[in-house]
Amino acid sequence: MTSEATSKRQLKIKSGVVNRLFKEQNMYQNETIDLRTCVDKFVQDDAEAWDIKNGNNMLAESHKVLEETTTRLGNAVAELQELVTSIEKEKNLVGDEDLLRAKETLQRVQTAVNEE
Repeated sequence: MTSEATSKRQLKIKSGVVNRLFKEQNMYQNETIDLRTCVDKFVQDDAEAWDIKNGNNMLAESHKVLEETTTRLGNAVAELQELVTSIEKEKNLVGDEDLLRAKETLQRVQTAVNEE
């Protein structure tokens, strides 16, 4: 494979990773919010101790997975940003559709992270 073909392939792969991790992060954030609401409802309704304890365990696990996903997303964004920067320096794919998509992906994820 040529350098250009390899760069395009890496752009597609790394953009896909960032998109997937971004979706996962949003899913886990929503899950954490839902579990928090559920546990609060259990406490408010004086549910059985097991239900409250199990809900808190699930919430803690959801927080842990969310933190791990956020870390992986940060690493993937950094790798994609580094790849985009190196490709722009080489100027061999300027204006390429895959490069533009990668930049859009980075912009979308960074905008969403800044809004939090």
